Amino acid sequence: MKKPSAAMNRLANNNGYFFPFIAGLAVLTLFLSSTAVSVYKNNLEITYKQTEQLIVDNLLEMGMIEFIEETENHALITDQTEFEYDYPTGKVTIEFFQPSNAPYHLKVQVTSNQGTVYHTEKDITFLDFPA
Repeated sequence: MKKPSAAMNRLANNNGYFFPFIAGLAVLTLFLSSTAVSVYKNNLEITYKQTEQLIVDNLLEMGMIEFIEETENHALITDQTEFEYDYPTGKVTIEFFQPSNAPYHLKVQVTSNQGTVYHTEKDITFLDFPA
């Protein structure tokens, strides 16, 4: 029969010191595992929100560029005050008006396919719209 090591002799004596060390290691392992799972879940949520933010920013830019290109000929300005653009990742709605010889004021609503809604308002001064 093999002789137990000196470390095992110190831990496994009759005073019961072996169990508290094992229980402490088990609690530490469970704590570290649950922390790792929690950090992983938070990283997934952050990644999802950052992806949604990129999608919304991209939709906003595409909608603004298409609105500017569409209104360069000034013909549509008098006919309609709301423009709606559908893209594969979502929808952009632009409503505009001109309050008493001020720059055109745009109300923009961006809705992604995942349901994220973003509202913003912008003043357009660089376009030469007819008054």
